[in-house]
Amino acid sequence: GSRHTVIIKSGGSVYTVGNNSCGQLADGSTSGRSSFVQVVASGVSAIAAGSDHTVIMKSDGSVWTAGGNTYGQLADGSTSHQLTFVQVVPSAVIAIAAGGYHTVIMKSGGSVWTAGRNDDGQLADGNAIQRNSFVEVVSSGVIAIAVGRLHTVIVKNDNLVYMAGIL
Repeated sequence: GSRHTVIIKSGGSVYTVGNNSCGQLADGSTSGRSSFVQVVASGVSAIAAGSDHTVIMKSDGSVWTAGGNTYGQLADGSTSHQLTFVQVVPSAVIAIAAGGYHTVIMKSGGSVWTAGRNDDGQLADGNAIQRNSFVEVVSSGVIAIAVGRLHTVIVKNDNLVYMAGIL
């Protein structure tokens, strides 16, 4: 993240360290940490860190988010910060990415869903309205996702690369 770090260890345990002003360390507080603290014991297969939010994907394909939510980037249907991980997708996710203040997921079958800040079009939904829950932006055929602070990139199964937002 901008000022926090998230790591995953073998077995799927997750540790966080750094700034925690919005709860992005997912330790139940807003106190910053200068050493790693374990926040998930096991079962996590992927992690992503945005500017002030953290996203994890568990081995069952569920997605959980914590931290800053000013723009709806946690995709929990609100704009309230979360100090611990909350489940936002129950299953079927195969990839996650966290931009500055937006979150992108890819589900099995290659659909792509986005949430969060959108004033630069980074959600790829054809407008500039922020979203506090996931909206489907590509229905199938995506094989990879990536994000930057203000943009989203996808690779489709025809090997063409598409980008939304600004660099």
